[in-house]
Amino acid sequence: MCVSTSSTTCATTFTVAATTAAGVTTATLTGLTANTTYFVTVRARDAASNNSTNTATGSTATNPLPAVSSVVAASGPAQGGTTVTITGTTLTGATSVTFGNSPAAAFTVNSATQITATTPPGAGWVDVSVTTPQGTTASSALAKFTYLDTISAGGASSCAVVEDGQIRCWGSNTSGQLGNPHAVESVSRLVVGDTGG
Repeated sequence: MCVSTSSTTCATTFTVAATTAAGVTTATLTGLTANTTYFVTVRARDAASNNSTNTATGSTATNPLPAVSSVVAASGPAQGGTTVTITGTTLTGATSVTFGNSPAAAFTVNSATQITATTPPGAGWVDVSVTTPQGTTASSALAKFTYLDTISAGGASSCAVVEDGQIRCWGSNTSGQLGNPHAVESVSRLVVGDTGG
């Protein structure tokens, strides 16, 4: 059996473990790279190690790496306990969800594109990572969670002091409640002050 990323060359860097039962041979390939197409060529060989002149060729694609495209809610108290919805791709079979270096207090894989998780205690602005049998999601600005020190919420706006001492506000600004007279409203967290922490 030949396994290669090219249809015209044969690679021998992969481990093939085969078992035969009732005249059917199955093979398990290990050491493959995620999100890669491999070409497989099979040729029969008799007990005297004579190769058949006939071959069978096909191709297969391995599963892509998981990815996170959004985290909602994107902030919560430093003591943890916030329920967040993680959206992405290839999340099926997730074995762990981490916030920074800490594992989620709990998580449920809802589908290949969604995970619900509960934050552990933490501090600052941290990466949200998902690990599956295919690998671990890459760090990105879309996969972040902010731990808040203190928070004040109104009917349509909120402000919080985060770990680095910055004061961040978001929501409606019809009366200047975000502390920034130039913003009508903001869905992101505007830095409007610093406590010097």
